[in-house]
Amino acid sequence: MSDTVNSVEFEEKMSEVIDKPKDSADSQENLAAMQSYEDMRSSPRKDFPCTQRIAPMHGKDLPLPDEYINVECKNISCGGIAFYAKRRPGCKHFSVALGQKPAITMLIAQVVHISEVECNNQRMYLVGCKFIDRIED
Repeated sequence: MSDTVNSVEFEEKMSEVIDKPKDSADSQENLAAMQSYEDMRSSPRKDFPCTQRIAPMHGKDLPLPDEYINVECKNISCGGIAFYAKRRPGCKHFSVALGQKPAITMLIAQVVHISEVECNNQRMYLVGCKFIDRIED
């Protein structure tokens, strides 16, 4: 897997996320209770085999810079992201830092599914999240 995604590829894959209205995830909460995650996906997933940074969120406080860790991503869409974790996440929300300096997009993601998988001959957890908010500077 590559360490980072180049800026052109990143901009193409994330253009819809950056322009997404903040309240669009909120309007889908009732629908999510009635439909499976696959059924409610409103945009196609794209392979996203690169390293990005995430940090667990506990409450509404944003994580400190040293709380972010590198994760290998599997895929991304304008509605969410899937990444590999060595341990089962102990939180329901993550701060996700997408891209490279100086063009980093900060998002809040909610865990919607966790599956045990094998990746590079290791037991890992595939964590699927939906984007629920964008963090503004």
